[in-house]
Amino acid sequence: MARTSFGKTLARVVPALAGVAVLVAVATFAGVADIGKRLGSALSWLPLLLVLEGARAPIEGVVTRRLLGSRAARVPFGLLARVQLVFYAVSVCSPGGRVLGEASKVALLGGRVGAPAASAVATASQAASLVVDALVVLVGAGAIYELTGFGELTALALVFVAACALLAGVVIAATRASRTPRALDRFPKLAQFLERWRRAARAQRLFSGDVIALLFSARVAQVLLLGTALAAVGGGWSGLRAWALLAVVLAGSAMGEPIPAQLGATDAALVAAAPALGIDRAQAVTIGVLFHVVQLFWSVIGVLAGAALRDGSREPTTPARSEEQMN
Repeated sequence: MARTSFGKTLARVVPALAGVAVLVAVATFAGVADIGKRLGSALSWLPLLLVLEGARAPIEGVVTRRLLGSRAARVPFGLLARVQLVFYAVSVCSPGGRVLGEASKVALLGGRVGAPAASAVATASQAASLVVDALVVLVGAGAIYELTGFGELTALALVFVAACALLAGVVIAATRASRTPRALDRFPKLAQFLERWRRAARAQRLFSGDVIALLFSARVAQVLLLGTALAAVGGGWSGLRAWALLAVVLAGSAMGEPIPAQLGATDAALVAAAPALGIDRAQAVTIGVLFHVVQLFWSVIGVLAGAALRDGSREPTTPARSEEQMN
């Protein structure tokens, strides 16, 4: 038990330390003094940046409520708000990102609506988010092309788009599989759960237009966030650069997925892209730092919300229990 606990702790600490080391190296390369000056002048913009990033949680809450459908009546608004804040914190700070965030949503809502139904909602949310990220980065690739022409940065953005589309296809294939793999016959409870999940997932619309529009608007809030951060560090407002910055941030986050909050990975991507985007390296790192600050702020709020969820989300309601028995 002690060795297992130590191994888990090590697996969390090492990526975090690696991320911090990369961030320090990137900041040193870009010039710590210049970053400090730009960060000092940008702090007055922080409240607006917090509001823009904070807008994502209520939008995602509406998405979850729409995906729950008639089951949404079993989830009080206060509980759903706390669940979304926890989801945000897990998505940002844990290796695995949104996948583990969706898993936290399943754990917190399963007692209310049934684990298979909660898993189907999380699957639909994950599939829709992959499509949205592909669309957002495709727009970002267009912005990069307008700024720099077709080069390595544009190509990398298009690779990210293709990867998101491929992963969305994998999700579809998993929900449409005809039966559980024979390898799981030795685990009857798991096989039964997967079968119930598949039935629930088939009944769930994976790519609802309103859900995709809502998730897209949440990403637009991040475009505004990055555009505002760019203005805050002296780069002026530019819609093209804001979209391009989001494409770079998402691609960098994907590469740094094992690192909590993608520390270092996002910043390295921004510094590498800075010359092509027409900003200096100190500005790029400062934008990255501001991005981390607002995300960590809302993650702390999510942790506090999680502490308030110990009672209220784990008590299965009668409808949820009945649904489990029917499935």
